[in-house]
Amino acid sequence: MTTSALCELALALGLTLGGHCVAPPVPVPASDLPPDDPGAYALPDPPPPAPAPAPAPVVMPPIIIEKVLPAPAPPAPAPVVVQPPPPPPPPDPMATALAALWAGARGAPGTLRPVVAGLPPAAPAMPATRDMAALDLATPATADYGGPRRTSSPPVDNTRIITADRYITGILETGINSQVGGDDTGTVVVQTARDVYGYHGRKVLMPKGSRLICDYQAPEDIGSSRLAITCQRVLIAGHRAEIRNLDSLLSDVQGRV
Repeated sequence: MTTSALCELALALGLTLGGHCVAPPVPVPASDLPPDDPGAYALPDPPPPAPAPAPAPVVMPPIIIEKVLPAPAPPAPAPVVVQPPPPPPPPDPMATALAALWAGARGAPGTLRPVVAGLPPAAPAMPATRDMAALDLATPATADYGGPRRTSSPPVDNTRIITADRYITGILETGINSQVGGDDTGTVVVQTARDVYGYHGRKVLMPKGSRLICDYQAPEDIGSSRLAITCQRVLIAGHRAEIRNLDSLLSDVQGRV
């Protein structure tokens, strides 16, 4: 066995025999890469620094001289021209003649009293009492229109009051047992079919859907077809308010209780 064969066997077993048997180096194939470019890794030169800004010029603050000017004098009032009163209208000839006739009737017969121009004619004076007695006319008595004083209350706000002239249209919601007898009473629920308004018809006091809790009496006699129903309480629809102590009777479409 030669030395080369012995080294190959030792190398196959992973032995180097003290460095005498070393595998020949494997040649490294040449790379096809281009040669290194140092400029690819070089950093660009930094830009030159910006020049320092020029110092701002010193500006002196403006000097403001305040001067109080006097208020301008108000303009002179416009001259008021006083117009002379217009001359009185000429007297009416008819009125002057009538005034002269009335003055002559009160004075001596056949004489006329002067009438001042521009004054309204005086009303004829009432005849004297003796003249009225001659005409058989009694002196009118002065009527006393005064009366005893009455104390009245402030006005009442009827917009929030369900007055007696308000009609509440209702529909029976529960049945009626007409077999109750004696003094026993039954209970029936009536639901309102439309809104009930106040005095002026603009405010809803009882909205549609409110329920009336009513009591009905037993029939008065055998064969009676009508029952008396009295409502005592109203449950307002939409909230928990209620009206008590109504004591209101129900009637049919014809108004019969």
